[in-house]
Amino acid sequence: MANAELIESLNRVLSLELAGVIQYLQHSFLVTGPEREVFKEFFRDMSGEARDHAATLGDKIVALGGVPTVEPG
Repeated sequence: MANAELIESLNRVLSLELAGVIQYLQHSFLVTGPEREVFKEFFRDMSGEARDHAATLGDKIVALGGVPTVEPG
């Protein structure tokens, strides 16, 4: 796979991770009920994990000479 194709594929995955960051964070804001604190923290943790994945992907894209996307998928 050529670098350009690899960068394009990594950017697609990065866009999905960015969407996950936003979506999990939104869920943490909107969860209600008696278990709110438990689920709020769960969704915040998942958002952080997606952010870590996005950071790793962004670093790999730059290392290959590309520019990481900022558009969530």
